[in-house]
Amino acid sequence: MYRKVAGLYHRLAWLARAGGNVDAEKAYLTTARAGYKSALDNNHVEDARTELLLIYLLGELSRRLGDTTEATRWASNVLGHPQIGAHKMINDLAQNLRTELRAARPAS
Repeated sequence: MYRKVAGLYHRLAWLARAGGNVDAEKAYLTTARAGYKSALDNNHVEDARTELLLIYLLGELSRRLGDTTEATRWASNVLGHPQIGAHKMINDLAQNLRTELRAARPAS
């Protein structure tokens, strides 16, 4: 149930973004991220692919919300998952996320 409701909020965020409503997008993304996390925490995952997708989405939504520390943690979790090798699409998405996060880091 958590995942389905989170998915609805995620879609609402897309609509808010398309409509240029930044505040609503951020609110919907925050709610979606909490729902995806609840689904993961409460073991509402059917298989490794679903688990990996939720972990990736937590990273991507964290990035969109400006929480790069949290996004980096989730990207590392998905890329370090023992089943990631069997899921090329999610692996590629997570690799891209990690690359974007590294590029966004301030130069030291």
